[in-house]
Amino acid sequence: MYTIKSHDTLMHTTFERISKGIYYDEKLFPFDKTFIEEVIKYFRDREEYEKCEILLSTISELNHDTNFHKWRQMI
Repeated sequence: MYTIKSHDTLMHTTFERISKGIYYDEKLFPFDKTFIEEVIKYFRDREEYEKCEILLSTISELNHDTNFHKWRQMI
């Protein structure tokens, strides 16, 4: 049975995973750029700018066109 996480929990656990260098969710699907941008918007709306900076640097490192397959092999 699946448990439904609240939106807040999802955003915080996603940030924790990304900040630890884990770029995929619990089911081993990599986070896409659009989702990471949603997480940035969430923290920006709550004025947690330090977290936004970490996520923005992740997006700049995360080039889905060239690095996606490299990251997929790491899983």
